[in-house]
Amino acid sequence: MHKKVQELENWGRNLIDNFRKGYEKLNKSEQKQIFDYRKYSAPCQIEIFWVSEPLEYQLFLLLHDYDRPDKEIKINGPFKGFELEEEVIKIMDEPRWKKEILNQEENFHWDHDENQMNKYSDDFVQHFSNFLNIIRNAPLINYKNGLISGHPFLDIGWVANFKGNVAELGYFEKEMIESFQYAKNGASIRNETVIRKPSSQSIIHDKSFVGVIGAYYYPGVFIGNNIEISFKEKLHGPNIIEYPKYEFEFTFDGRKGFYDKYGFVVIQIEDEKSAIKIINTIFGISLIFGIESLSVRGSELISSKIKQNNLVLGDSIGGCSWNSANQRFKPMNFMGSRKTAIPLDKMNEIIKMAEIIYNDEKLNDSVLFLLDSHTHLKSLEFSQSFLFSWFIVENLIPRLFAEVISEKNEMYGQNKKAEKYDNWSIATKIEFLSFLGKFNNKEYEFLKRYNKIRNNFIHKGMTINKSDSEKLYNFSFNFVKNELCKNSTTI
Repeated sequence: MHKKVQELENWGRNLIDNFRKGYEKLNKSEQKQIFDYRKYSAPCQIEIFWVSEPLEYQLFLLLHDYDRPDKEIKINGPFKGFELEEEVIKIMDEPRWKKEILNQEENFHWDHDENQMNKYSDDFVQHFSNFLNIIRNAPLINYKNGLISGHPFLDIGWVANFKGNVAELGYFEKEMIESFQYAKNGASIRNETVIRKPSSQSIIHDKSFVGVIGAYYYPGVFIGNNIEISFKEKLHGPNIIEYPKYEFEFTFDGRKGFYDKYGFVVIQIEDEKSAIKIINTIFGISLIFGIESLSVRGSELISSKIKQNNLVLGDSIGGCSWNSANQRFKPMNFMGSRKTAIPLDKMNEIIKMAEIIYNDEKLNDSVLFLLDSHTHLKSLEFSQSFLFSWFIVENLIPRLFAEVISEKNEMYGQNKKAEKYDNWSIATKIEFLSFLGKFNNKEYEFLKRYNKIRNNFIHKGMTINKSDSEKLYNFSFNFVKNELCKNSTTI
């Protein structure tokens, strides 16, 4: 056996023994102060993944697995850097790593599937991936000897990355002394002080924090004037741990909002359904303003709690909740690829128009239908796109019909109600509007043909092709745009 492997195994057993000797000397109150990830109580196992060349790095894993022997020490390596990945793949086929994760819906960070067994090796994937990245980046980053990072492993252990040999670093020995001292001090303070636990009500109704929900434009955009991305940003792309920023503020229907340079739009609200409606209204108006935009879904939202009246423009928004399946987070491309830029005055006009439309229920629905139609069209879902486009026709024709009735009432001094004609079919209203000159002959024939296609799809299940879906979308786009022009001169 490799001499240093034997030394590392002995170090691991001594670490466990020394902890237990010190732990037994603590009273029960003091023992409660020891953090779980610093405990080496039975059952306890230590497993180490070891790279010795070109530089020495170790992945340390502490476990409390009742199905494995207490004080079991596993040393994997030492490996040369180019051997590591293939060797670890082999190790993951060993029985201890094929063990099923219990309480998967609670402990596993991926979507739980009751028909699929998630194994210990599945949770180890991300930890080992991080370790590989550390080693690969080592020539470019001057890591100091010692702890680089540490994370929980399920609810039974702790995993950490080290530069150097843990048996020689002294990190755990020092940590153990500090842990015991902390436990004694912590217990002493608790015994001398009456600690009042805040009621749940005071936490729930804490007015200092407010909920915000947001989403990125997709495809991604830049927002601002004369934007020039730095060479560093073009080289590395977005840093996933860099939170959205409170850069440009606005109000929307009495609510505070903000957006940042990378197209992250946020509204102060806690109801996801309402947030989706507001954000999609903004994205829908952007689409009409010529900005490529797709509809945001609930799984693509980003939420957070922020301290109100304490934000400064330029601050990062921490504490965000990221959906692991969220494919929308792509604020910028790699290797210098540029995206559409929205000047600030145009963005302000989009938000202003969106706020006006938001308070017109029927017109707002048409904008949302248009955005959904466009989203389905881009996904090659032609039938769904067609239906959303037709919803716009069915939504706006009664609106146009009511305007005609109102015009006639003013002209002839009558008081007819548009509701009187609610039992008229869409086809009849289209024909009536055409007769009055609201549609020219080409538009009339177009709508008549596509009403028939709609009926054949609904009642006979006939498929809708790309051409028909695109043509109806373009018609509906212009239909909605014309309605919006009545509220703006900048579209």
